[in-house]
Amino acid sequence: MTDIKVCLISSGLIKVPPRYGGAVERYVYYTSKSLGTLGVEADVIDAKYSAKDPDEERMMPRIIRLRRYAIFSSSILSELAFGLAVKRTSIFREYDIIHANTSIPGFFVVRHKHRGERPFIYTCHRSSWAL
Repeated sequence: MTDIKVCLISSGLIKVPPRYGGAVERYVYYTSKSLGTLGVEADVIDAKYSAKDPDEERMMPRIIRLRRYAIFSSSILSELAFGLAVKRTSIFREYDIIHANTSIPGFFVVRHKHRGERPFIYTCHRSSWAL
């Protein structure tokens, strides 16, 4: 195992690992699993969807669920609520590389006080935004 710790931030819209759909969430989950096979410790940061979510911090990859303060029918507002949950955490101190996979949580990571000088990666999964 290497000494590098990576966190992959989901969209906070569909639970990781997804049972159906969820291209971004599937990408985040399998990327973290693949990094694990290479000896890189890679955790997934996702939203907490209900009080009954199992303790998944013992799974591989480790899935850390952040409590959102609101759940909306609008995906943009839900993603915003997840982004605010990301901003409120101090978890980023644990990681060497931070990888966001949607723009709204990514924005909050860039603005996060504990991000410091850690490398930040953003992957744009919605190509229509680039047009």
